[in-house]
Amino acid sequence: MPVAGVLARDPAVLADVARLVPSAVAPTNSRGETLLYLRGAGERQTAVLLDGAPLTVPWDRRLNLALVPAGVVGSLDVVRGPASLAWGPNAAGGALDLVPRALPSDGALTEAEASGGLPARGRLAATALRRRGPWSLTGSADASASAGDALAARLPFSQDAGALRTNTDRRAASALGRVVWEPAGPHRPTLAVTALAVTAAQGVAPEGHLDPAAERVRFWRIPSWQQAALVVRGRIPARVVGLDATAWASGARQTIDQFAGADYDAREGGEESRDRTAGGRLVAHAVGGAGTVRLVAHGHVSTHDEGGPNAEPERFREAGWRLGVEAEGEMGPVALLAGAALDGFDPLKTAGRTSSGGFRSVALVVRAEAPVGLARVWAGVSRAGRFPTLRELFGEALGRFALNPDLRPEATWQGEVGARAEGRRVSGRAAVFVRRTAGTIEQERLPDGRRRRVNLGGSRAVGVEAEAALRLGGAARLDASGTVLHLRGWTDDADGLRLPERPAALGRLALTVLPARGWTAAAEFLATGPAVSLAPGGMADLPASVVLGGRVGYRWAVGRGLLGAFVRVDNAGDAAVFPQAGLPAPGREVRAGLRWVG
Repeated sequence: MPVAGVLARDPAVLADVARLVPSAVAPTNSRGETLLYLRGAGERQTAVLLDGAPLTVPWDRRLNLALVPAGVVGSLDVVRGPASLAWGPNAAGGALDLVPRALPSDGALTEAEASGGLPARGRLAATALRRRGPWSLTGSADASASAGDALAARLPFSQDAGALRTNTDRRAASALGRVVWEPAGPHRPTLAVTALAVTAAQGVAPEGHLDPAAERVRFWRIPSWQQAALVVRGRIPARVVGLDATAWASGARQTIDQFAGADYDAREGGEESRDRTAGGRLVAHAVGGAGTVRLVAHGHVSTHDEGGPNAEPERFREAGWRLGVEAEGEMGPVALLAGAALDGFDPLKTAGRTSSGGFRSVALVVRAEAPVGLARVWAGVSRAGRFPTLRELFGEALGRFALNPDLRPEATWQGEVGARAEGRRVSGRAAVFVRRTAGTIEQERLPDGRRRRVNLGGSRAVGVEAEAALRLGGAARLDASGTVLHLRGWTDDADGLRLPERPAALGRLALTVLPARGWTAAAEFLATGPAVSLAPGGMADLPASVVLGGRVGYRWAVGRGLLGAFVRVDNAGDAAVFPQAGLPAPGREVRAGLRWVG
């Protein structure tokens, strides 16, 4: 991912970086969660990892990208299409691996940022990096608060007359620490220990297209949300037999307060939940004359406790695993990858609810890549499963959902053909992908206003994805990307069904000028094609949108470091953007700040 593009966005959270990835969208849903969709695949088909360990909570296999600080990420590995089985199960849509920052050589680096903006918001962040000999240390802290999101579109329900979207205030704080032991020399073992803790509180915007007198509307606040993870990763890069082992333990807590209306005065219920997860990943490889053979093993056990403030919590527990083998080698100029795995998911405790037992799924991958002229061309085919989560099987979300004990896993076949080229001034990448999923899990509305998760007969997708970068003179760069997607579902009774919240097209054009010192500038256009969303009586159309953003800044030397000042505007045209019916994206927002690097 281009560093210039990341810096030009002045990202505060991981969601700010998401649109740098072609074919990615990160809408905020009715639970207040900002989720990642890649190539139209749902968020539960995408694995989000921290140095190889899943960050998503297994109960619902989601991660709120708006609560993960961007400053802790040194690199972001994005995987789309057929890929190695080492990424783990439930990753048919792709994977994002977040690798914390570190210095490449001996030295020290300190960064600090203070920023604020309109609507009323502020942020303080600091990162310290140290490296000496085999030891590398990373420490990062971040705190932010916001009075709410700017409102660009009037809504018929649950919206007051102010300039802020109802109930969208938030505050968050995080801390990350990492220690790495990496001795010099080939084939030496390495060890990394990473700890991350995040705490937050926020309001949840009500669905402004629903009449509370006739529909079930979420009037929620989340006064407490906490997540913590400890990841230990060791590698032995031996000449013949090597190991890459990761172990993790994570926990999460959340409190939801439910209110009677959009004034949020009368609390009428709530929910408290707690999650504990332990897991591991082992990738063992053997190198021979014909190539490399890898054995892959994943496993986790997770417990979810859920109940009201004055009620005994219900307990749910699951186990998930993968066992697989893959081989990688070369046949002349062609690099080949092939593998197979067996995945499993077992509900161990279901709080007395009816369970159909565990599920099994086979994963397959075949991929080939070769040079053709100045480019590299690849083609691949894969099969992957996506198991229902415990929440999809047994969660009622404070009366929002009706249970469906017959819910089954998805099975996805996908293929991809693409090419990429890298030049001194120009680089580019393009791919054509197809995807066919059997048993696609979606939602339906019941006559009483509740929703229920059901398996469609399936869905099919065809898409084209392209990106290009042009390095101009004077530290300037032009980036462009675009995706066109045709995604439809079918049932026993209907064909050609449009699936919700999957835009038909995405586009990005960005110009950045980022010299080490002096004036800096950036401008960005984000285009989103039409989509549909669930609404009373069927599907509601979501219009296409174009959003313009930009920033200007200045950097100058102060002592042994650089001090930078910046001002940026997001959604400068105050465009009304609807990623989901009744839940508009923020309108025009302005932010200014100072950043020190030394």
